Amino acid sequence: MNLFVKFAAGFAGLYVLVVALIALAQDWLIFPRWAMGHGAAAPPSSAERLALKAPSGEQLVGVYLPTEVQPSAESALILGFGGNAWNADTLAVYLQSVFPDRDVVTFHLPWLCSQHRATQRGGDPSGCAFDPRSRGRRLFA
Repeated sequence: MNLFVKFAAGFAGLYVLVVALIALAQDWLIFPRWAMGHGAAAPPSSAERLALKAPSGEQLVGVYLPTEVQPSAESALILGFGGNAWNADTLAVYLQSVFPDRDVVTFHLPWLCSQHRATQRGGDPSGCAFDPRSRGRRLFA
């Protein structure tokens, strides 16, 4: 009986250790930032900034990347929404590399855009779509 108790205690200790390690590493396991690479990919010069404003005042800000090749008649527009640390520019460049014969439109999440602009403009999240480098293209839904 003494051997069984030692085995059960050892197994229980090992189980607690594994569960503790998984609990401590869960962010790393669920959101693998290491797999996404570092930095943002700059969109090509053909990229256009977009802003969609809803009647409620919410605004989506994104980027349009036209294809550099002649799209086929049945090719659809690729629409992407970044998440888990993907910004719209990086997502657009990635989707364009996967689907080079398709036009790509990607959007930033509104709260992410506001936070990003707030840090760049000294706390003023207004004018998220009005990037000085943008071409000023605005779309209203």
